[in-house]
Amino acid sequence: MSAEKDGTLDFILEDRTVLTHMLRCINGQPPLEKEDTVRERIAEAILVLAGTDKGRDALWDAGAPEALRKGYEDEQHPGVCLAMERTAEIFLSHSTIDSGPTPGVLGLASSAKQLQQQQQQQQQQQQHELAQEQG
Repeated sequence: MSAEKDGTLDFILEDRTVLTHMLRCINGQPPLEKEDTVRERIAEAILVLAGTDKGRDALWDAGAPEALRKGYEDEQHPGVCLAMERTAEIFLSHSTIDSGPTPGVLGLASSAKQLQQQQQQQQQQQQHELAQEQG
């Protein structure tokens, strides 16, 4: 049974302060949540909410794209970053050309894309160096 079918999603979204508190844990603003695991779980929960129409709309209204962008700038934990990147991708994939995505979502997604490209370049360089050593 899904959270949409059993009413859990509606229950969570009824109280907008819940989303505000969730976003506060990962938005990079004081007070900072010190525990990596807590930030990661919150980011994953936001990712799940963003995967639903109602959740995505509620998160958008709560300022999630900007909160994610700001939080991502200083986030060091890979699990938190991954969940934030995947959430940004969802926001981007559901935006329209007329209204356009917010700069916050674009900034986060472009940062994620740059990081991914850098990692791919490093892997290619390592493979190239390894091939030179072997042959």
